[in-house]
Amino acid sequence: MQSGQFAWCSLAQACLAYGYNDLKQMFAGVDYVPLQYTVFDVRGTRSWLVAAIHCNRQSLFVRRVIDACGVRPLDEEESNLMNADRLPGPFPDVAHTWAMLRSQLPITPIRNEEDYQQMVRVANTLSDHLSSNGEDPLADLHAIVTDLIGRWEAHSVTIPKEEPREVLRHLLETHGLKQKDLIGIASPTVVSDILAGRRAISKKVAKALASRFHMDVSAFL
Repeated sequence: MQSGQFAWCSLAQACLAYGYNDLKQMFAGVDYVPLQYTVFDVRGTRSWLVAAIHCNRQSLFVRRVIDACGVRPLDEEESNLMNADRLPGPFPDVAHTWAMLRSQLPITPIRNEEDYQQMVRVANTLSDHLSSNGEDPLADLHAIVTDLIGRWEAHSVTIPKEEPREVLRHLLETHGLKQKDLIGIASPTVVSDILAGRRAISKKVAKALASRFHMDVSAFL
């Protein structure tokens, strides 16, 4: 089973959903097929999970996997993990693992400003610990957290209609970031010059900022 599927399972076990909107808050890629199933896009795996969800019973059953092999039923390992909480007996170890993770990183759906600020702090913490080799085991978790933040920001965060440097200043304050936290985008000196009005934001930096904050590049130009 791929790491992305393990990450999805952790979120599914923790998710408390009373409808489709709650699911979209927790999962970046989810679509509902009326009167039938819910389809989840498992990030980084090029696969989709077809599930039957009963919100009144807080139950989720994964029925099919769609991947490079086409549409197929779950194999034994996938079924044991993804649908383990529907089986009799003790809850699987994933519940304990998730509880341990939550004790170190308070990952939750974003339902209000307090949740949003908390998840921003989680994203910043994860970002500080990511390695640069592209194979960091925290990369998928960081991607899930930033996806949740991005979806909240797209619908709930108001960006001031100001000059690009003021938009950047607002985002830094909102996310609790310092100039050095944008080191992968621009040096602290460049960021300082931009905020002071001594330098305009280049197209390259604008594109990087738009990707970092999940915004349209026009906000920085």
